[in-house]
This record gives sequence, structure tokens and C-alpha cells, in this order.
Amino acid sequence: MTWDACRYARDIRMVSVAAHRYWYLTKITKLNGPEHQERFLGNIRSCQKICSEEIDGVPFTETEALLAETIRTALDLSW
Repeated sequence: MTWDACRYARDIRMVSVAAHRYWYLTKITKLNGPEHQERFLGNIRSCQKICSEEIDGVPFTETEALLAETIRTALDLSW
């Protein structure tokens, strides 16, 4: 969903919904152990890279910051 929202729709609202799901899933994978979390974070970072690509010369920079904040807050130790 995030990949499609970044690459095709270029809609920050869709990316925001996906980021919220990533936040929750990151918290859940944290409970399952570091190996699961690292694999999952790799997937999020792949989406973040796709979101930062320029399409037709236009960057989609808002999404990169949104996903970075999502990762940062999801990895916060408090819950």
C-alpha cells in the first residue's frame, strides 16, 4: 500500500494511513524478537527509498519525513 501510494498515487493522506499501520506493525514485530523486527524495518526502509524517488522531476519529500518519524516513534522503548 505504501509503495503504491508513493510511486503512483503520490498522495500524502494515503501514505499517512500506511505509515500508521507501519507504526503499529513495528511495535508488534518488536514483541516477536529482533530478527523479525530487522526484516520488517528493511521493508519499511525500502518503501521510504521509493517514496524519496523523483517522478517526472518532482520529489515527494513529505513522505520521507513522515516515514522516518514513524520508524523513530515506533522504535521508542515506551509503549
